[in-house]
Amino acid sequence: MKKRTNKKHLTRADLIPDPALIKPLKKLTDKDVKEALSKKVSEMKNIYDF
Repeated sequence: MKKRTNKKHLTRADLIPDPALIKPLKKLTDKDVKEALSKKVSEMKNIYDF
C-alpha cells in the first residue's frame, strides 16, 4: 500500500498519526489507516487547495 506524492514513497507508517504508532503495527486496523489517509488527504487539500 504505497501512495506516490512528490516522487516520495509514502508508506503505511507515514499515513498514520503519531498516537496510532504507539500501537503495535500488527494491531493496526484498516480503519485506522483509512482515517489517517482521509485526514492526510484533507490536509493536502488545504495546503494545495485543489
